[in-house]
Amino acid sequence: AILIKPDDAEIYDKMGNALKEQVRLEEAIDAYDKAISLKPDFAEAYSNMGNVHIVLGKLEEALKALNKALFIKPDYPEAHFNMGVALKDLGKLEEAINAYNRALSLKPDFTTVHRALSQIKQYDAEDEHFHQVKEQYRIGDLNENGKCNIS
Repeated sequence: AILIKPDDAEIYDKMGNALKEQVRLEEAIDAYDKAISLKPDFAEAYSNMGNVHIVLGKLEEALKALNKALFIKPDYPEAHFNMGVALKDLGKLEEAINAYNRALSLKPDFTTVHRALSQIKQYDAEDEHFHQVKEQYRIGDLNENGKCNIS
């Protein structure tokens, strides 16, 4: 695909995702860099790069990439989720909660965010997302391994 369309940023982003799945993380970052060089306003590539930086433990680099993603696309729930992960890993729990809540305000059924948020706080009936979490339990979106902490 790259030989046919060497200037297609989407292909490099997809290649970065494939390399990440193969745990070839530095190569994934190179692919995201190439995608961004071809399309500087590519929020998804910045978010994906931020995610890889999180995996590598390069949290400040992750925050830089995620801030760029959110500057380009402020209503991007996956970037807010990744930002929450980076902030949690930095021990900035209140900021992480805010990032997770922003992701949920954009995508209320984002199960992964509910799980991550529940690792930081316990849901109760007063919580604005409590009923969404209960519904996800009911329909089976939250299995035994991914349960949210509900009182």
